[in-house]
Amino acid sequence: MKYPQIKIAKALGEARQYSPQARWVRATTQAENEWHFLRKTFTLPASVKKAALLITARSYAEIYLNGFFIGRHAIRSFNFDKYYDVLDVSPFLVEGKNAITLLVTDGRDARLNEALCEIQIECTDGCLHTVTGGEGWKTRLYDALPPTCNFFISNLRWEEWFDARRDILGVTEANFEDSGWAEATVLGPVNMPPYTKVSQTRL
Repeated sequence: MKYPQIKIAKALGEARQYSPQARWVRATTQAENEWHFLRKTFTLPASVKKAALLITARSYAEIYLNGFFIGRHAIRSFNFDKYYDVLDVSPFLVEGKNAITLLVTDGRDARLNEALCEIQIECTDGCLHTVTGGEGWKTRLYDALPPTCNFFISNLRWEEWFDARRDILGVTEANFEDSGWAEATVLGPVNMPPYTKVSQTRL
């Protein structure tokens, strides 16, 4: 499987908060409006009983788990009053190696491709695991979407544009080779400035 399958995750329907270990991460950005992947692999010792994904971003993020496109996060909120989604990702995780991949852009003439992502996992053996921001996230420019494209972002200045010659096949798969990618920049905790208030989406 090279292209992601589409299977949208449902809202979990319960209150969840980020752990104290959660950290914002930033892609290495050279120019305004670039698109970047943020990616992290992790291993689970048993099958999954229940798993919740907590996700927010500075502006926009597409979310992929183990080769599945599971949703987008593009809540229109101020940076000082940020909202995050909580999704049920139990069906997408497996015993063994897993990968979460985010495609992020700021989309507002900035170079701050940042996201705050955490997966809270309960395995069938009773063990709890948390996959969060911090060390281990990698990043790469996605130049199939150039900085002057309007791709799922409301911006009337630019046309929609996708260069399939520069697509990266298999990038959302757990076994994709990302050893040559750069390390993502680890920023501060959940409520670091300017994200001084971060709350779960009320919808």
